[in-house]
Amino acid sequence: MEVSPQLTNLEKKFLFGSSVKEDVYLKYKAELEPEIHAKRGMIADLENKLSNHDEFIEKAIEVCENISKHWEFGDSENRQRIQKVVFPDGLVVVPENRAYLTNNMNQVFKLISRLSSVSEDDKKEKASKNADLSLSVARRRLELPTSGL
Repeated sequence: MEVSPQLTNLEKKFLFGSSVKEDVYLKYKAELEPEIHAKRGMIADLENKLSNHDEFIEKAIEVCENISKHWEFGDSENRQRIQKVVFPDGLVVVPENRAYLTNNMNQVFKLISRLSSVSEDDKKEKASKNADLSLSVARRRLELPTSGL
């Protein structure tokens, strides 16, 4: 249970004349305030540890967009990190046919994969529609150029 709402409820009960007496209010307020202060300090420490949020997010997006490039040009340590991020539960290799099996894939990369396949399907569909709409062109022969029309 969160501490801050507890203190707020205690203050409301004290201020609006319910059954909470002043000595009980002061006792519980004294217990809750240091805990609230400690939690706020922890939150501030976490925020200070990553001072360049925007740069971190931009780098993460760039890596996600170009994951194959980072895999191709990365050393074995980088490839292991990528593998652990994309497949957090790891990979299983079937030695007979060198097939890779995965139990779980990172949700971000699963979504990227779905979006990429939808995008590819759209491109193929547009290309086939454009091919259907294109006009025939007369072939050149030794005869007059307009004979094929």
